Amino acid sequence: MSALSQIAKDPSCLLAADALQGGRWLSILKPEGVQPAVPSGEGTWEERTRLLTFNNITTAGGVFRAENDAKVAGIATPLDFRGNTTSKTFIVRAFCPAHDPDAGRFFLHPLISQGNAGSGATAFTFHFSVREDRQSGLIQVYPVVSNGRVFYSAYADASELLDSWHVFAFSIEHLPESTVLRSFVDGVQVGSSSAQAFAWGTPTATTTQETTVGIRRDPNDSYYAGSLTRISAALIFDRALTQPEIAAISNTMG
Repeated sequence: MSALSQIAKDPSCLLAADALQGGRWLSILKPEGVQPAVPSGEGTWEERTRLLTFNNITTAGGVFRAENDAKVAGIATPLDFRGNTTSKTFIVRAFCPAHDPDAGRFFLHPLISQGNAGSGATAFTFHFSVREDRQSGLIQVYPVVSNGRVFYSAYADASELLDSWHVFAFSIEHLPESTVLRSFVDGVQVGSSSAQAFAWGTPTATTTQETTVGIRRDPNDSYYAGSLTRISAALIFDRALTQPEIAAISNTMG
């Protein structure tokens, strides 16, 4: 039984997707009302790919990657977080390739998102990515959450994180008086922010897109172009994990 299988048995785990487990492409998805998938004694996972939509995805090399590098690629889930007022944690192990520093363009490495952050606060619920801006020179871990009118972020420097594998995590903690955002890299907190408590991605947002584990997203035909990400595993939890918990999971995934 794999370590990731053990993590997925946490009652708060909504999604656990592993690119290659036991020589097969397997995933666990536990939407509301569905009991956790229990790995069998042989160490393989119950397959629930019917709940996931694979768009231009291959698992060659044991990672989720675009089958055709020139087209949009991602793994869509039925999870919809619009109007959410409960805590969540998103964790992705990803490789974000660097682009030419003289390219003079903006590149985005998508990890997990719902909607299109490039079109303003009304068009997305949340967006977790690594931003590689070859116009300004800024390279950042960039988790943002919208309340349908404005958005909030817990960004952090990522200038040393390209061209290597890292475990990226983003937690959203809802408290009675505030909403706290935290970002982590390899189990270490690197950014945080807080605001007056709000429902993120309220129904006023125009997006109806499902939550997607992103490899390459290009809805504007230019804004996201050229940023090809590789992902080995993704997790979503229905609570804000603590830093020690995220560190332990990062060590397991790393």
